[in-house]
Amino acid sequence: MRIKNQLHTISTLAIIVLIIFISFFILSASRYKTAKSVLNIADEVQIKFFVSTSLRDQYLLYREDRPKEQWVLVNQNLDNLLENLQALKGEDKNIKDIVEAKKKGSALFQRIIANTSLIKSSLPNKQVYSELDNRLISQMYIRHNEFFNGVQEIRSGTEKEVEKTYRNLITAITVLAVILSFIVIFSSWHLNRLISRRLEILHVGADIISQGKLEYRINIEGEDEFSDLATSFNSMTSKLQMNNEQLELERARSVQNAKLASLGEMSASIAHEINNPLSVIQLTNSRLLEKIKKEQLATDTIVHSLEKNQGAVDRINKIIKGLTNLSRDAVNEDIQVFSVENMMEQVLSLVGQKLNYANVELRVLIPPGDLFIESSLTQISQVLINLINNAHDAIANLPEKWIQVEFKLMPESALVQCSVTDSGNGIPPEIAEKIMQPFFTTKEVGKGTGLGLSISKEIIETLGGKFYIDHECPHTCFVFELPKIFNR
Repeated sequence: MRIKNQLHTISTLAIIVLIIFISFFILSASRYKTAKSVLNIADEVQIKFFVSTSLRDQYLLYREDRPKEQWVLVNQNLDNLLENLQALKGEDKNIKDIVEAKKKGSALFQRIIANTSLIKSSLPNKQVYSELDNRLISQMYIRHNEFFNGVQEIRSGTEKEVEKTYRNLITAITVLAVILSFIVIFSSWHLNRLISRRLEILHVGADIISQGKLEYRINIEGEDEFSDLATSFNSMTSKLQMNNEQLELERARSVQNAKLASLGEMSASIAHEINNPLSVIQLTNSRLLEKIKKEQLATDTIVHSLEKNQGAVDRINKIIKGLTNLSRDAVNEDIQVFSVENMMEQVLSLVGQKLNYANVELRVLIPPGDLFIESSLTQISQVLINLINNAHDAIANLPEKWIQVEFKLMPESALVQCSVTDSGNGIPPEIAEKIMQPFFTTKEVGKGTGLGLSISKEIIETLGGKFYIDHECPHTCFVFELPKIFNR
């Protein structure tokens, strides 16, 4: 079930519960308010009744007009209160009874008032009217007692109603708070468990992918938003993997093109380097044939000529081997242990003639007893050829022209350091900031791709080393450091 739907269900349930309890609360509050109003009116009725009773008794004692007039006013207020009580209580039987008792009591008191005049004015029938007065007073007291008892009963029932509705209000609020708290706690626990677990899977997957393992896929079961996110994430990772593979392919092509460009730049000197031993072979063979035709040759002469030809052939083989190693794709080359001296022989077989033509002095400094490295022979050779060619181009027009390649073993860090220094005056800071960027070059158009240094830096870093410019050197100096033993 989707998280959005779960949240919608929980929210709907909470709203339904809230509506039910709010309705119950409103009903209880309305009843409480009505009961409280009835109780207040009943209290006022009692007070007015006591005042009315006091005025009535005062009139009965003195038979004066003033208490009677005050009783009439109080009685009107009492009638108004009873009307309000009827409006609140509706068709309640107790209200009807006390209203009826009130009417009868008031009517009897009015008859007593009228009979008082007859008692005072009719002396012959005074005894009759006095007896009637006593009977009326007795009935009036009965009605007033009925009224008072009815009011007391209403008041007692109303007090119970107030207490009951108040308890209902407190109960409704408590139950509502408990249920809403339960819904909130359950929702928080459920969503936290659901979301945290899925977020953890996403976090772990993202961490693995961030380490470069683009083949990894995040697996989240279910059909919720997190599974959709995982699907999108996996789709993005697949595209990144494809793009990364394409970039690796393009990078390999760029490296290979840079190698071929380097070979193209050295083609003239390589051709001359091969032509020299070929000329030696051709001249030696021609002389040997002429001597064979004219006379019988001694064995020593033939051996000497063949040894001379063999040296020329070895020279050509060395050049061709260097070309083969340099031009082949070394992206997937197995790491091997090789001699720095042998590597430099191959490098010099390709760049030596070019440096000789330009009258550039090349110095190679290797620790005594040679130095052995476990790394990629072909790729390091490519880096050295790039750096030597760049140095050659940079100092071609300088009066002092030399290049020094120095290897050092750094025992404290198990690193091999190689520096390629030329007689130039260094690289300006504004150029040094950009010189490692792809396609940045200071050479004339058509004389450089701007890829040599960026590819060299990438090669060294891929092999676990670092590539940088030595700014403290007074001359132009590029340095790369590699682990003596390859970190697999």
